[in-house]
Amino acid sequence: MTDVIVLAYNAHKTIDKAIASIITQTVLADLTITIVDDSSPDGSYDEHVKRYGDIADIRCIKTPQNGGCGVVRQYGIDHTNGEYFIFLDADDTFADAFSVGRLINALNDIPEACVAVGSFLEERESDFYLHEKDMVWMHGKLYRRSFWDQYNIRFHPTSRANEDNGVNTIIKFIADKEGYKLAYVPDIVYQWQYNHSSITRANQCAYYFGASYPGYVENMIYAFNFVYKLFDGYTEYAIKMCARVMCFLYAYYCETQRYAPQNAETNFAACKQFYREIYQPVEHYVSSETFEDMYRLAMESSFSKFPYVQTQTIYQFLDDLKG
Repeated sequence: MTDVIVLAYNAHKTIDKAIASIITQTVLADLTITIVDDSSPDGSYDEHVKRYGDIADIRCIKTPQNGGCGVVRQYGIDHTNGEYFIFLDADDTFADAFSVGRLINALNDIPEACVAVGSFLEERESDFYLHEKDMVWMHGKLYRRSFWDQYNIRFHPTSRANEDNGVNTIIKFIADKEGYKLAYVPDIVYQWQYNHSSITRANQCAYYFGASYPGYVENMIYAFNFVYKLFDGYTEYAIKMCARVMCFLYAYYCETQRYAPQNAETNFAACKQFYREIYQPVEHYVSSETFEDMYRLAMESSFSKFPYVQTQTIYQFLDDLKG
């Protein structure tokens, strides 16, 4: 069986469309739908369970208190037990009737794969963006539960932003060290719908620099510490990725100075925390060639929605962090 965990918060206006995309799946008979209500103030989702109860195996559970996406995802994992699980935000949809089936087939066909990674389409205000081979967001990914249980993978317990980035970073580190595979599915399996009232869309600049930036830092610190404890040290791959994250933070901070200077002090403090706790202890293992490669990759694959403007060199930035 496969669990479809639906994240819901004040989602009565959109959740029917999300559920409709689940109950039309060709593998519906093998799916269990669990709506996880993050203590929404707009009432329960019992009416939706009743509406679709004759069609699908569906139920609703509620978090003890509002905790944000990471808490909701973890609560959903802890209260389900299917062989595989996948997340669906209550304002999003699966791309078509074959989406979940394609991902299930990918994991069935590759026993050593810990996750099936489908492409997903992000709807923006005026266009669309295709995410391929993406291991940042949770969208369009089917996870093997036994893998999570074996390594006791859990979301950051309090973070409200970039929780998916943190967990997927942990998965990539473990897969690299232990020889697991990521099963990439080229098909578009998930539609990230544009919801102008969602937390991430209502004021993108305020969210991006005010919540997302420190959330990214705390989840990267969490991920690297998790892997360090798991393997009693950093792997070569983790050290390279540490340098890459440092380069991401540099670009991120330059953007903060340009577009949200009111957040610069807070975000610089977050950068300094990552530098001192994670990067500085391994900095001497990073060759200049490796650092330059990671810098180039970070700049080429920047996930920013804001044009990058260099306000200082990365070496000036690192010197400031040392101060």
